[in-house]
Amino acid sequence: MVVVFIVGSSVEQAVAGRNPVRQSWVCRRLDCPDYRTVYEGPNFEVRQYEPATWLVTHPVTTFSFETATFVGLRPILDYIQGHNCNWTLVPMTAPLVTSVVLGAGPFASSGFQVLFLVPKSLADNPPVPLADSGLVVDRWKGRRCMIVRKFSGFAKDRSVLTEAAALAAALPGTNWEPVLDQVRTKGDSAYSIAQYDPPFEIFQRMNEVWVNFQAVDAEEEYSQCLPDVEPPPVPPTPPSTESPAEADLLQINFR
Repeated sequence: MVVVFIVGSSVEQAVAGRNPVRQSWVCRRLDCPDYRTVYEGPNFEVRQYEPATWLVTHPVTTFSFETATFVGLRPILDYIQGHNCNWTLVPMTAPLVTSVVLGAGPFASSGFQVLFLVPKSLADNPPVPLADSGLVVDRWKGRRCMIVRKFSGFAKDRSVLTEAAALAAALPGTNWEPVLDQVRTKGDSAYSIAQYDPPFEIFQRMNEVWVNFQAVDAEEEYSQCLPDVEPPPVPPTPPSTESPAEADLLQINFR
């Protein structure tokens, strides 16, 4: 699990390596992070995201994804409404991202962090958060690879668990199966839920499960986003049964 990892399989179809950026319809009117679709199948896709600047909350300790998102959103709304060191109004962006951190509890988590994308016009020099706001600026300095699963409706505690488990179940049998081991062992964000729509949007809502992972060539412009897999350990060399004289003879013969 990141949540619970269920063994399954899926057949994926390759997408041309130089696909144009694809985005939610919301991103036609709001800034969204830029990405390129590397691979696409019926149950998940793989994207390469461009560098971006995010506003991140301090960890929110709770067992509820919904509660964490609500609590984390409040200081973000204050920040974009001008309650920052620069008294700058910040345009809304999408998606609002809630990251689940590995640990203990119903979500196998010890906390959540809520992320707000800083608009591109302010990304190089974002307004400074107030010292007591519980917010920090985090810059993605390089490109990064994500496995993504889309789902509709409202992101609730139960649906988040279901969709994260469905994504995990889709990876075995694909090139991205090793990501399951990466997620199990890393101690930071296990996965994230990206919500693109405001609460008053009832129909055709779009959400995504994001899993950030280490790729072989993540920062290359046209990366294939293949997982960085550690080679299997080299078995120890058995002790030699040759006499010193025989060993010397072998060295001479193979020089």
